[in-house]
Amino acid sequence: MALCLGGGGCRRGGDESTPPVDAGPCPSTSEVVGPEPGVGVLEHQIRIFDARGHERSLSSMLDELAEREVVLLGETHLDDVTHGVEHAVLEGLARRRDDRVVLSMEMFERDVQGVLDRYLAKEIDEATLMSQSHPWGNYVTDYRPLVETARARGLPVVAANMPRAVMRRAASGPEGYVEAREAHPDWLPEQVFPASEAYWARVDRAIRGHGPPRAGDRTYAVQNLWDNTMADAIVSARRAHPEHVVLHVVGAFHIERHDGTVAQVRKREPQVDLMTLTVEPTFDLARVEPAPERADFVIYAQAQASGPSGDRLEVVMPTMLGYQLHLPPGPVPAEGWPLLVWLADDETRADDSMLRWRMALGQEAAVLVVEPPHLATARGGWQVERWSWPRTLDEDLSRASGGVGRILEYARRRLPVRGEPVLVAGEGAGGTLALWSAQYGDEWDGVAVLAIEPDLPRALRSASIPERRSAVHRVEVLGTLDDGTRAGLEGAGLRPSVSVAPAVGRGRDDAVRRVLGLAAEPEMAGPAAVPDPAAPMAEPGRPLAVRVREPSMLSQQWGALYAGMLRRRGHDARLVLGDAAVPASARVLDFDAGAAAQTDLLLGLMGEGEGLPRSPDVFGGAVVVLVPRAAGKGALSRWTDALTKHEATQGGFKTPYRAVQEGDDAALRVVLDELRDKGRTDVLVVPAELCATGGRMLGYIDAVEPLAEGLDLQWLPGMGQRVVEVLAEAD
Repeated sequence: MALCLGGGGCRRGGDESTPPVDAGPCPSTSEVVGPEPGVGVLEHQIRIFDARGHERSLSSMLDELAEREVVLLGETHLDDVTHGVEHAVLEGLARRRDDRVVLSMEMFERDVQGVLDRYLAKEIDEATLMSQSHPWGNYVTDYRPLVETARARGLPVVAANMPRAVMRRAASGPEGYVEAREAHPDWLPEQVFPASEAYWARVDRAIRGHGPPRAGDRTYAVQNLWDNTMADAIVSARRAHPEHVVLHVVGAFHIERHDGTVAQVRKREPQVDLMTLTVEPTFDLARVEPAPERADFVIYAQAQASGPSGDRLEVVMPTMLGYQLHLPPGPVPAEGWPLLVWLADDETRADDSMLRWRMALGQEAAVLVVEPPHLATARGGWQVERWSWPRTLDEDLSRASGGVGRILEYARRRLPVRGEPVLVAGEGAGGTLALWSAQYGDEWDGVAVLAIEPDLPRALRSASIPERRSAVHRVEVLGTLDDGTRAGLEGAGLRPSVSVAPAVGRGRDDAVRRVLGLAAEPEMAGPAAVPDPAAPMAEPGRPLAVRVREPSMLSQQWGALYAGMLRRRGHDARLVLGDAAVPASARVLDFDAGAAAQTDLLLGLMGEGEGLPRSPDVFGGAVVVLVPRAAGKGALSRWTDALTKHEATQGGFKTPYRAVQEGDDAALRVVLDELRDKGRTDVLVVPAELCATGGRMLGYIDAVEPLAEGLDLQWLPGMGQRVVEVLAEAD
């Protein structure tokens, strides 16, 4: 739907000092305009909004730009569709103005103007141009089409930027600038005008983390010298070619909000008829909105590919961001369920997070656990997921944040959940993503963000502060928040509340409940009077210490889930890590020891096949259970009987389940050969333990992998999570 943000006329440049010009009625988004020659595909890759909030066609925008004296086009330097827009604008203006167009470019410096002129006049070849004009690294892929079009049409091209040869001297201050200009009067403008304080504030927001802002007078700072030099080149070109329109191509920051280079042009020629357009790549064209404060035309371009940065280029691939969903059983409240969107720490399995929150909130709130998109392998051999990689941290967080935004939009539209409060909460690396999303969440109306002990990488501390205020309702941090991250959040209009993170477990769950508007779970004064006698390994009236002797991310999570499940069943259970002391009266469950006692626990729950690990592929998968030597006499036959019973109860697509004794290489070879012969090549291997230690897992891997040629192995370090899930489902 078109939204008219103005009344009585459109501003030519958006500068408050420029009077409105009667442009007639606002153009309709349904206007019928013939396709722009040669840009049929491009028009499906962009959306254009004008300064009054109307969506426009490429042709109608070009019609308006062609009436101007100067057009400044702001770009993202490496984006492919952006460069397609630039070429379309140059071609469109040339057609409408009978080739009376001057192309001005940030990408060439003024000391190579003579080389550029000789190439356009066809006096030198392209090899000479390339060797003598020191073009940008992505010239051939991204800017060559502009220059070649100008050469073919006979259009002047202006090398507009300040030469690097004089930059250091010119930027040293007034005296250095005068000396540099006396030596090279054609390269530098006669006068340097200062930039506005608002412009420097934008600069500082964008480049924070790259050193402190320059103190004192910044008139001769490099950024302002660039703007002055380019503005001088634009005005000079305008005066040299009074019947032409000057199209200046430059980085978007230099022209947005009608500041930077735009302001410097107006200081030199106040009455110039000027318009700006900025092109912004986006992964989601459907969700873009007008941004009239940024430019006269804002063009959103579908991110598809980028030109070279060094020797590296990129293409954008479509991908999926998965998530798990739990809705409470029973009737839906009239206002819908509260919604938790959970972003777990790196290497935390989504299954474990979902089980945790189903146990904590399952009857009172909807739970949505987002699965990190990047797969990796833990040191213990099992597959894990993570949100980002160090080399691509900014891009990874931006993509994940955009995906979470889509999930929020879908959940609010399709699921029986309340519009508010919606809580996006994360822990560790997930907490980092939550804060990143909060800072850039200008569409996250009514969303609260909770970050629990977030990792705070440099990218978060130095991320540019957005121009648009975040719409996030509130931000809370349990843990610490460094000054750089706090400044970013405050710069986006947020006031984060910071408090000490409670210990792992219930305290964190209660923080989530509080933000969701749910009452805290009642404190247990002690063990329940009549605890559940069926809770495995727990005895009424006696504490249970769930000990994880070699804590890893996964073993600690599973141990905490087990202890939490027992507490909900009325027992005094606690998680104990490493060699920490336990009460003398406590019974100890060595969660990661693989002891014989675990055989009775596991088979007591899974003897009929309930809760067994699932095959990775229903059609081509299988499950191999490795029975530890320490499991005790008769354990192998008991597991074989249980797996055989389970396989017999399956439906039409039966998944093979096989049990093999640890160390029996001959039996293992027979089983793997059988599965391979049956085409069951996706094999999950899991030890019959609650959670194997890292050392034991590596021993299992070393024993199995040499015999598994032609099979795709997946690993799970035990069945502890499945035990808790079976018991939780029984509740």
